[in-house]
Amino acid sequence: MSGSDPFDDFFEEGAASDDDLIPTVDVPEPKPAEGDFDSDVVKLFWRLVLVFNVALFGVTVGPMVLYFLGDFRIGMGLLAVGGVAGGYGFVRYRRFVRTRADDSEGPI
Repeated sequence: MSGSDPFDDFFEEGAASDDDLIPTVDVPEPKPAEGDFDSDVVKLFWRLVLVFNVALFGVTVGPMVLYFLGDFRIGMGLLAVGGVAGGYGFVRYRRFVRTRADDSEGPI
């Protein structure tokens, strides 16, 4: 075994001249046109993002208020709002998926 460090070659001052050996790649970024998105789908998406955020907040903060503060009314209220919001979001999402599947099945 030699006494020299095998990484000395990588950390030399002249190692920057080896940068031309690394290939560069230009990755194209798709730019969708304004009309490519269905406005109803975009509205539903953002509505469901908000609904699921409310659900997540209620379901996580409600039990913490119950346990740490001992406030039954506020804790259970947050938990109930979170559960209802999560249920609504789930049902609304499933309805959207079902209607999209029905729309894609055309006459054969």
